[in-house]
Order: sequence, then structure tokens, then C-alpha cells
Amino acid sequence: MRRRPYALIVPAAVVLLALAGCTPGTTGPTATNIPGETLTPRPTSTSTATVAPTSTAAPGTPVTVTCEQLLSPQDIYDFNPNFGVAPNYAPKAGTPQKAAVDDGGIACGWSNQTSGDLIELAVSHPSAEHLTELRTQAAASLSAVPTYGTPPAVDGFFASKDGAGSLQVFTDTYALVGSSTAFFEPGDAAQLVQAALSHLS
Repeated sequence: MRRRPYALIVPAAVVLLALAGCTPGTTGPTATNIPGETLTPRPTSTSTATVAPTSTAAPGTPVTVTCEQLLSPQDIYDFNPNFGVAPNYAPKAGTPQKAAVDDGGIACGWSNQTSGDLIELAVSHPSAEHLTELRTQAAASLSAVPTYGTPPAVDGFFASKDGAGSLQVFTDTYALVGSSTAFFEPGDAAQLVQAALSHLS
């Protein structure tokens, strides 16, 4: 009996493309360490206090701003000169940031060059129905933060879990969500929230 030869199966190489700082990708300058600055490293995990809710509402309107327009290099420098664009950032599945991207928004990341803290911020332009859903869900699961803006023009919410703070802020048009181990309390994110909202108005 003749033996049939075994076929040699060669798997195709899979190339992974690095995502840069913003999803969809934009580029921006990275920060350098400040001489003499020493910060205590903290975990880079950005576990959020909430997971992205599901919705059957109509899809949102695509967001046209870039990460660099949402928060300019000067905005980031004013917040902390040691932060710069996180070139390989991409929002994780199941997070509000990823949900924002799936709804036509953008998600952006900046990292502290010394401590490794990661700041995630995403913005979407949901449908009116979905925006109401998101606002209602945030009010039920997070604490209200009046310092992010004056209701009802701006409704802000914050929660902390596993060493990371998460925020959700709503205007009559946009939903802004974010998280970071650098956000210990609501006020830690206020400067960035207000800067982002000023660029969206």
C-alpha cells in the first residue's frame, strides 16, 4: 500500500499594527521627564467603576475632532508636563471608552513618563435617545460632580474603584467618558474635563 505524503501546513504570519495614542489614530508629541521630578510608580491598570451599557438606540453621529483637538498638547502640559501621548493606546473591550468608539466617537490615551499612569478619555455624539439612557445610567451608578459644569447644561459623574477613578460627563450633545489611576477624586480630572468641553462647544 502506498503511503500518502503528509501536507506541510505553513501558518500565515499575522501582523499587528500599533495603535497611536488616539482611536481612531492621531499622532502627537510625547512628554519627556522633568529633571528632578520623582513620582512613586503606581499600577497602570485603569479598571473602571462601570462597564459599558448595552442599548438598542439609534447609532450616534461620528465625532470629527481628533485627540489632539479634544485635548491639545498645551492642555496636557498644563495638567502635568510629564504626560504625553500613549502611542500604543487602544480602549479595552467592555469599557465605556470602547463603547464610545463603537458609537462613532474617539478614544485617546496619555501616559505619565515617570509613573506610568494612563489617562483614557473618549467622546461620542450619541443619538438623543441614547444620550438620555447614558445620562440616566450614570446618575444611578456614579456620584454627581457639580465642579465639571452646571446642570442641566453639563451633568458630571465620578466613581472610584480598584485604585482608578472613572468619570462620565454629558452635555446636550456629547458624552465624555474617562478613567485613570491618576484620578483619585473628582477634582483630579476637572481641569482636563473642562478643557475638553471647551473644545467641543
